[in-house]
Order: sequence, then C-alpha cells, then structure tokens
Amino acid sequence: MPLLTTLLACALHADKIPDHELFSDDDRSLVSTSDELSFAVVGNVRGRVPGLDRLGGGVPDAGAPGRTVAALTDMANRREIGFAAVMGDCVRWGSDDEWRAFDAAFTNTFAGQTQPDAEGYRIPVLPVVGDREIAFDKDLVGMEGAYPGYGADIGYNRVASWSAFDVQVGEGTWRFLVLDSNKKRLGSRWREQINWIPKAVRGRYDHLLVFMHHARVTLAQHGDDMNPEGVPRELVEAVEQHAPILKLKAVFSGDSHTSEFYLPEGRLGVGYVNAGGGGAPAQEFDRWGNGEPAAFEGLTSVQLEARFDLALQQLVARRAESESWPRSVLDKAQAMGEWDGFAGAYDPAWLPTYGLWTVTLDGRDLRLGWVELLGDGTREERFTTGWVDGEGWR
Repeated sequence: MPLLTTLLACALHADKIPDHELFSDDDRSLVSTSDELSFAVVGNVRGRVPGLDRLGGGVPDAGAPGRTVAALTDMANRREIGFAAVMGDCVRWGSDDEWRAFDAAFTNTFAGQTQPDAEGYRIPVLPVVGDREIAFDKDLVGMEGAYPGYGADIGYNRVASWSAFDVQVGEGTWRFLVLDSNKKRLGSRWREQINWIPKAVRGRYDHLLVFMHHARVTLAQHGDDMNPEGVPRELVEAVEQHAPILKLKAVFSGDSHTSEFYLPEGRLGVGYVNAGGGGAPAQEFDRWGNGEPAAFEGLTSVQLEARFDLALQQLVARRAESESWPRSVLDKAQAMGEWDGFAGAYDPAWLPTYGLWTVTLDGRDLRLGWVELLGDGTREERFTTGWVDGEGWR
C-alpha cells in the first residue's frame, strides 16, 4: 500500500521510553506517493483490568489483544495499510511498566526506535489519548515516551494532546484533526484546545476527519456514558461551527468496547465510527436506543446504520445455526419472541465485535470497512461503505 513521502523522526528524551516515531505533528502537510492511501483504525488494545472490567459487564477474551497485534502486523507486511490510528486505551493506565509492555507487544508492528526482533515493514502511528493513557499521568509523559516528539509544546513544560495536518491523496486534500476528549483531566488545557480548534479547521482542503477517544454516539452497554458531560458533542460542534460547511465526513472514536457505525443525520451527514474492538472485554450494544444524550437537533432516537446492522444480523443467523445459540440470545439479537417490542441487542458472549476498521482515501472519495478478528486468528471483512464525493455515503 502506498506510503507517505514524509515521516517525522524526533529526538528522544533521555527520561522517556524509546519507542515509536510520531506519524505527524501540528501544521504539517503530507503527500501520498499514489492516488490511494489506506490506514487502520483501532482502539482498546490494552490488557484486562479484572475489577473494573467485571463492573463494566464485559466478556473477556485473553487472546483478543494478541490477535489485533497479529492482524496489524500482517496487514503492514502485506502493505495493506500505510499507518494506524490508535484510538486510545492502548495501556491499562499511564505507568512506565504499562508502556514497556505496550512496546514489547507492538515493536514488530509500529515504527520506532526500539529494535524489532523480526523482519517486516513497521507502520507509523497516529495516536489518540484515551482516559487510560492520562490516568496517573496527566502530563502524558508516557505518550511522549511511546511516541517521541508527541504533542506540540504549549509552554510551562506541557504538551498539546491535539494536532492537525493535511494529507494530499491524488486530487484530494484530507485534513486530519486529532482531539483530546478527557476534559476533566486536561484542566486548563481544555480551554486551550477549544480555542485552537477554529485555527485548526481553517484553510483549504476537501474533507475533514476527526479522531477522539470518547464517542458522541454509542449504544454500548455503558450507554449512560454516551457523550459524557456533553464533551464529544462540544468538540464536534466546535469543529462544525468553524469548519467550512459540509467538510466534516467522519468522526472516529475508541472508548466503547464495540465496533459500531452510525449515520444519525442520513447519508449526507457525518459518519460516526466506533473502533473499540481491539481487545478489551467485549460489551453488549443495542441496535437502536435513546439518542438524546448525543444531542442531535430533533433526534430523539438513534440506531445502527441499516446496512451495518444487516451485516451483523447475517452473522447472527449463520452462527446461531452452526453454534446452536440459546433461543433467548437469538431472540434478543433479532428483537423477536420474548424480546418482541424491545430494542434488539448483540450479546458479546456470542457475538463479540472484536476487530478494526480500514479506511482507504482515493482522491476525494473514502472507503470504510469493518474487519472482524476471529478467535482462530483469521480476519474477515464483514461490512463496507464509503463516501463518494458529491453523492454522500453509499
């Protein structure tokens, strides 16, 4: 898969963990070597936190993070992707030990200073801060160590956990906007980020992609946390207020332990992609539900994008037959029988949505695919859609 002509190599700090080079920094413009560029989007590649995960009601799979590492490594070696957007919660908390474990797991996958122990192509990383990275590390020392040069210097020994850059792909210019949705832990830096957004979305480009940890739209089991305290909504609305009209095409997040896709405002609106299936215990999520927390004007309910939901329904039908699912689980997924009249829901004990998303930029068009990572180590693309310039989501 074509790469970019510019990758930033940054000096290492003596007190940091030498690891991966940063894919981009603020105000940089990168150019694809061809008319097409693909990358992966994945979050929650961390290990288990038994107590907290049990409270969250997730269904653990100890092998899931390793399968994500293996899939990304294989995709990199096959040149199927040029880089990876890692959507946060790649460590359990921001300690040196956690970052060293992350480094050990991903040394052969992600480009960096640590010497790999296997041959193969290693991909650069576009990192996003999750609530786990900033836990016990409000200054994000671990992020700086894992991604040397991470964050623009904003004074007083602080770095910005937000960035923007353009990628030229053929005749299309795509602006990437990385935001930090950890409002409480950012403190004064939150206002600095909000004041920075208008500058970051100005200028000439064709389409805009936003990457932030928390989801504006999710129907995962911890759905009461949808749009926590209005933070994801606040960020998206700040972007839409200042960006040229209709430039924002997709918002990627990684907090929910699920794979979800939504088009709340229809095929001409923004696509919301939840890419949290990297390894943390899989969560149940509904097929439709209360949309008020997401705060779209005039929208009181939200539902999975119809064709994505259909893809999951097809998986349910096949696996229920081959694996002899309990009738109650099948009824719950199909909203039938004892679940007739209630919101259907996908049980993670039977249909965990472990996986990652692939994005291919082709000039001014975008192709989006969900790749399921199976327990036997194989991967299958289960759903594809895309934005066609001038036509909307197809």
